[in-house]
Amino acid sequence: APVRTTKVKAYELFLEARALFQARRDLGAADGLLARAIEIDPQFADALAIRAGIHQFGGEYGAKLGDERAARAEGRAFAEQALAMDEKNSLAIAVSALSYLYDHIEGIGEEDYDNIFAGLERALALDPKDSNALNWLGIANSFVGNHKKAVEIFNRCVEVDPMIAACRSNLAMGYLSLGRLDAASAVVDASLDTGAISVSPGMLAALVDLKRRDAFLFQAVNSPALRGWRKFGALYDAISHPGEDHRALAVELKAFFDDTEASMRAYSLLNAIGDHERPMLLTYHWIPAMRAYRRSPEFKAHMTASGLPEYWRQHGFPPQCKAVGNDDFKCE
Repeated sequence: APVRTTKVKAYELFLEARALFQARRDLGAADGLLARAIEIDPQFADALAIRAGIHQFGGEYGAKLGDERAARAEGRAFAEQALAMDEKNSLAIAVSALSYLYDHIEGIGEEDYDNIFAGLERALALDPKDSNALNWLGIANSFVGNHKKAVEIFNRCVEVDPMIAACRSNLAMGYLSLGRLDAASAVVDASLDTGAISVSPGMLAALVDLKRRDAFLFQAVNSPALRGWRKFGALYDAISHPGEDHRALAVELKAFFDDTEASMRAYSLLNAIGDHERPMLLTYHWIPAMRAYRRSPEFKAHMTASGLPEYWRQHGFPPQCKAVGNDDFKCE
């Protein structure tokens, strides 16, 4: 879709920020560039739409946006502003749907899942090559456990934009969720080859499943969530052995996250080592490394708070779960 601004400087700032956004790198800097672009051209809907996206998940990639729920609310407002100027702005439509999905993942969602999917599909009908809308439609399918559909969408996303790192890491996790380790490994190889490698915490657990210790260690050292952490080998070993008791390491990691004011999404690594208190705000809960979490009472509570059991009864259960009687379920 054409980018709509007549201000050359605003457009230059936008292009610089958009490249960072697609790579999911330096999102705090990208947000600052977009704020400057909007100052120059307050009607720049595309810049507002990307800011809206950054405010939904910037913390996952190391951006410091203050309180994350407040940042998400601000992001939703940016999307609404963009849509007031351009009601067919596909990215803003997709961000709004993503934000409702995140509410569900946090256990506070009220929007019907079917409406969330419809919003993402509408964004793609307006712009079939919107790689972010594709990524988020894939994430929505991943979250509900629709792995085959998710993999199909993430593959489309990589075709449309080979440099969007998030689609590649999500594709690897989609293959892992289907038990297709060779396909997941090939995706990681291609990501490294192109330099489109995600620094999201989910990628770390995926690398453990693929038994790629060196890749895990290099990735972990460069992960914004773990900047200043000193026990990378121990973390790899703990994620590798989910059935064992890693309480001491979990206490240490939680204290580290608390001290460094880490993103809410970073805490998902605790779920990988036996501390299941918080819901995972990233959609890698279906990969083999998360099996112990899926078997936990906390997982059942988190999925129930997300409204998924009702969704599954209408649309079918994911391969890792099954109905038990009329009002219960269990997952492996």
